[in-house]
Amino acid sequence: MGLRRSVDAENFPFKSVLNQFLGAIAVNIITISHGAAIGWVSPFLPYLQSSETHLTSGAVSIEQASWIGSLLCIGGLIGAPSFGLLADRFGKKVGLQLIVLPHVAFWLCILFGQNVYFIYLGRILAGSGGGGIFRAIPLYIADIAHCKLRGMLGSILVISLNIGILLGFVLGHFLSFFTVPVVMLAGPGLFIVCTCFLPETPYCLLKQNRNENAERSLMFYRGIRGHFQKTTDFTKEFEQLKKVVQNERASTDQHRLTWKDIFNIISLAQGTAIGWLSPFLPLLVSADAPLHTGPVTDVQATWIASLLCVGAIFGTVLFGWSADKFGRKFSLCIAAIPLIGFWACIAFGGYVEILYLGRLLAGLGAAGVFLLVPLYVTEIAEDSIRGSLGSFFILFINLGTFVSFVVGSYLSYHITSYILIVLPIVFLLCFINFPETPQHLIRCNKIEAAECSLKYLRGYTTSPEHVEMLKSEMITMINQVYPNGKDDSEELSIQLADFAPFATKKALLIGMVLVTLNQFSGCFALINYTANIFAEAGSDLDPNMAAIIVGGIQIIGSYVSTLVVDRFQRKVLYIATAFGSAIGLFAMGVHAYLKVSGYDVSAINWIPVASLSFVIFIAACGILPLTFVILSEILPQKLRSFGGSLCTTFLWVVSFIVIKYFPVMVEVLGMHGCMWTFAGCCLFGVFFNALFIPETRGKSIEEITLAMEGRSKN
Repeated sequence: MGLRRSVDAENFPFKSVLNQFLGAIAVNIITISHGAAIGWVSPFLPYLQSSETHLTSGAVSIEQASWIGSLLCIGGLIGAPSFGLLADRFGKKVGLQLIVLPHVAFWLCILFGQNVYFIYLGRILAGSGGGGIFRAIPLYIADIAHCKLRGMLGSILVISLNIGILLGFVLGHFLSFFTVPVVMLAGPGLFIVCTCFLPETPYCLLKQNRNENAERSLMFYRGIRGHFQKTTDFTKEFEQLKKVVQNERASTDQHRLTWKDIFNIISLAQGTAIGWLSPFLPLLVSADAPLHTGPVTDVQATWIASLLCVGAIFGTVLFGWSADKFGRKFSLCIAAIPLIGFWACIAFGGYVEILYLGRLLAGLGAAGVFLLVPLYVTEIAEDSIRGSLGSFFILFINLGTFVSFVVGSYLSYHITSYILIVLPIVFLLCFINFPETPQHLIRCNKIEAAECSLKYLRGYTTSPEHVEMLKSEMITMINQVYPNGKDDSEELSIQLADFAPFATKKALLIGMVLVTLNQFSGCFALINYTANIFAEAGSDLDPNMAAIIVGGIQIIGSYVSTLVVDRFQRKVLYIATAFGSAIGLFAMGVHAYLKVSGYDVSAINWIPVASLSFVIFIAACGILPLTFVILSEILPQKLRSFGGSLCTTFLWVVSFIVIKYFPVMVEVLGMHGCMWTFAGCCLFGVFFNALFIPETRGKSIEEITLAMEGRSKN
C-alpha cells in the first residue's frame, strides 16, 4: 500500500510502474548477497583468529585480519571497470548476470578453503562482484526507470545492501562457519532465475540495432501489454531514446575507451612480471625465504632470473604462428593467460620448481607482448603517430617494472602477487571487445569486417568526408596486402623466394643486430639485478629504494621518448642516446674499478645511482623503444609477422645469455669489465645505425621499403 501511495503521488498508474519496481528488486537480490559477504567478516573474524580455527595456516594474525577486511576494496577496483565494460559490450542484463560468478566463487572459497590465502582470494572475488554491482545496477536502473522514479528505484540498492549486511550478521550468529556459505549460495541462484524473466534494457537493444526488441522492452517496463495501449508519451519517450543512441554513435570517437588505452594494460602487466625479480630475489636467497624448501642457491637464483628468456624463446615461435593463423587480437588475448599463470605460481607455489614454471610462463607472456603489441600498433596506427604509439609500449613496460619495485618494497611476497594478478585479468576482459587489425582481416578476405575495424580504430562517422577517407585508406591497405592485385593463398603464403630480395635480407640483418644491441646495452640485466648491483657497489642508498628511484627515472625517460620519437629523426635519436648510454656505463665501470683497486670511493658512492639512472633514462628515451619501432617498420609487409618472430626469438636468446651469465661475467671480468663491455656495445650501435639503418620517421611502409632498397619514391 505504501508503494501504491508513493506512485499515485507522482500521478503514475500503478500497473505502469510495477515492472520497473519488480525489475529493480530482482537485480538487487545479488546486492543482498554482496551485503551478506560484507557482513560475514564481523561474526567470523574472531573465530578465524582463535585457536579453534580450521585453517591449516593457523590462527589469523592482526595483519592478516586487516588484509581480510581490506582486500574487498581491492577487488572493487577490479570489478567496477571490468563489469562496466562487460555491460557495455554484452548488455546490462548479461553484465549483471556475470556478477554471479565472483560471488559464487567467494562462498566456495569460504566453504572449501583450508588456509588464509583462500580467504584472501575469496575477499578479492567478493569485492570484484561488489564493484560490478555498484557499477552495473545504477546503469540498469537508469535505463529502465522513468525519470521521475529513478531516485526511488535507485535507493533500493542501498536498502538491499543494508539488508544483506544484517543478514550476514544474523546468519553468522546462529549458523556455523561452513553452513553460512551453503545457505548463501542460494542467493546467486535466485538472482539468475529472477533476472532471466527480465528483458534487456531498451537502451542496450537500440545500441545493438534491435529496434523492435527495444520497443517491446520499453513496453514491458512501462506496463504496456499491446501496441494498441501505446500512448503519445510512450512514443515520444521511445523516439527520444533512439535519438540519444544515434547522437552517441555520431560522437563515439570522442567518448569511447580506445585501443590505445587498453592494449597498454598488457604492457603494464608484463612490466610487473619483469620487475618482480629485483625486490624479491634478495628475499628468496635469504633465511626468510617464503618457500617450503628454504632459501634458493646462487645457481637457482640465476635460473629464476633467466628462465623468463627461455619461455620467451619458445613463446615467440608460438605467438608468431598464432598471429598469422588466428589473428593479432586473439593472440594478444591468449598472451594474458601465461601472465595470470605466473602470478598464480608466485601466490600459491611454495617450491623453487614452481617458481621455475612461473618464470617460464612469464616468458611466454613476454614473447606475446614484445612480438604482438608492436605488430598491432604498426598495423593500426597512422604514419604520423606510429613512432609515439610504439614508444608507449616501452613506457608501460617500464611503468610496470616501477610498480613492481614499489609494491615489492612495501608489501609482502604473497600480497604482491594477489594484487598484480589483476592486470592481465583486466586486460583480458577489456581487450576482447576490440577489433582485429584491418590488414589481417584483409588477408583473410574479410573485407567488410576490415572496413568496420578501420572505421572503429579511426573513429570515422557517417559523414561524407569520413566515408571518403575510409574508402581511400581501405584501398591503400588492400594494395599493401595484395601488391600484385592477387588474393590467392599462394600469394599470401611465405616462400623461400620471399627472402631473396636485398631489402628483405638487409631488414632481417638490421633486426638481428638491433635486438642484440638492445640486450648488450645492459639495461635489461641491470634492471633485473638493480638491488644487487647497488648493494655490491656500496651505495649509501637502500638497494630497494635505489631500484625504485631508477624505475621512476626509467618511466620519465620512456615518457620523454613518446614526445620526441616523432619529432626527431630516428637515426639522430638512436645515435645520441646510444652514445649517452656508453658514457654512463663507462662512468659506472670507473667507479667499480676504483673500488676493486682499493681506492676510497666513499665520497663518490653516488656515482652508481647517478650513472645507472642516467643510462636508464637516456636508453629509455631512444635505443630501447626505437629497437621495436624500427624493427616493425623496416620488415616487409608479407614477412612482418615471421620476421618479427625471428628477431624477437633471437632477442630472447641473447637476453637469456646476458641475464643467466651476468653474475658469471661479474666474477670473471669484474663489475667494471661488464660495464665497459656494455659501453663498447653501445658505441658499436652508434656506428651501425649511422651507416646501415635508413630513416623511417613519418614515412609510409612503401617509402621505407624503397629506402631499404636504396631507392626513393618519385
